[in-house]
Amino acid sequence: MDRKKFFRSIRQEWCQYMGLLRAVLSFKLYQRAKHVYSEAARVLQFKKVCEEAPDNTVQLLGELMNQSHVSCRDMYECSCPELDQLVDICRRPNTGAYPGSLVGLMVDSGRAHAKEYFPELLLPVSLASRKFGAQGSRLTGAGWGGCTVSIVPADKLPSFLANVHEAYYQRSNRSLVPEKQSLFATKPGGGALVFLEA
Repeated sequence: MDRKKFFRSIRQEWCQYMGLLRAVLSFKLYQRAKHVYSEAARVLQFKKVCEEAPDNTVQLLGELMNQSHVSCRDMYECSCPELDQLVDICRRPNTGAYPGSLVGLMVDSGRAHAKEYFPELLLPVSLASRKFGAQGSRLTGAGWGGCTVSIVPADKLPSFLANVHEAYYQRSNRSLVPEKQSLFATKPGGGALVFLEA
């Protein structure tokens, strides 16, 4: 092949690939990959904290969960306003600490307005403000709607469940959500197992 044909073919291929690269750039490939790799690093860190079991284990695990939700929301963009609201409610301190209707309106009306009056309701939430709320909360499942999972010290569980029930079900129009089946407590376990008969 002569040089002109060679360079002409390279130029044609390059133009075809540039069209593909433009599509990749609009897909936010870097942003998506950064979420995936940082999430993998958080999983390893979560495992390490569980194995080492420091005195502040629950707080450290909660912060990793909070970071995960922020990454899902901002980098992977797989959250939605309803999930973000539920995560904020789960992390919120006891609703009795502030006038409840005001806090509800502030959180529902947007982060910028809420930050002015209640900065502790926004990420990162200070550990001291989580007196009655979850140490960490994040979306779970495929995203784009669905469920959250929260880490809550066992002694705070009754007040946590009551606060989430009040803030999410009683103060907002959630008539389509079956509240009795939608809010429940569980404990971590060893994972899925297969039992074989001997």
